[in-house]
Amino acid sequence: METPLGMVLKAFFWGDLRCHSGEMRFNWNLRRIQLKYKALREPKMIINVVTVYVKTEKISEFISATLKNHLGTRQEPGNRRFDVLQSQDDPSRFTLYEAFLSTEAVDAHRQTPHYIEWKTKVEAWMTKPREGRWHSILAPTDNGAW
Repeated sequence: METPLGMVLKAFFWGDLRCHSGEMRFNWNLRRIQLKYKALREPKMIINVVTVYVKTEKISEFISATLKNHLGTRQEPGNRRFDVLQSQDDPSRFTLYEAFLSTEAVDAHRQTPHYIEWKTKVEAWMTKPREGRWHSILAPTDNGAW
């Protein structure tokens, strides 16, 4: 006969265990425990979605400068994603999708030479100030999925 402690340890290492012992019921699922523990330990990623409207005559230069900033940003340890998108119906409208591990990673990004150079250079090429919106991640919840 297996002891309750043995059953708990078995459940922890082997996944799902269902056992009845009097009024006690054990239902352990290792994967759920691991995911909950991991979610508690990982910092919550944040997303910034930025819309930029560029003067028509500066589109080519904007793309070049933004791709350079993209390459630098992707080398940062706190960056998980940086997409540069151009609208199909309005070629002067761009969307930048940035995923960072934390607000500290965003702050570090804003101090990098490539970002400062990009921001200074492209500001004059915009038809209006860029519009950034911060978002929280709902899915995927595992930072490793990025």
